[in-house]
Amino acid sequence: FWAWDGSSGREVAGEALLGQLVPARSGTIEVQNQDGDRHEATVDESGWFAIRPLPSTMFRLHLQTANDNVITEWVRL
Repeated sequence: FWAWDGSSGREVAGEALLGQLVPARSGTIEVQNQDGDRHEATVDESGWFAIRPLPSTMFRLHLQTANDNVITEWVRL
């Protein structure tokens, strides 16, 4: 997704949604499922994150870093 002065590449690999923030920075990503469930993933200093388990409903991502606070549109895998 594109939402700020950067981007995030994402890929489904097995039972996880893998991604990397570019430019790299650490933070957290909260997965917000449409059914109300929420869980958090850590973004490491290289910008990598893994979301497990894969969301089974529509979801959006809430990214928080030292300089960013971004919520994506609702998506489905």
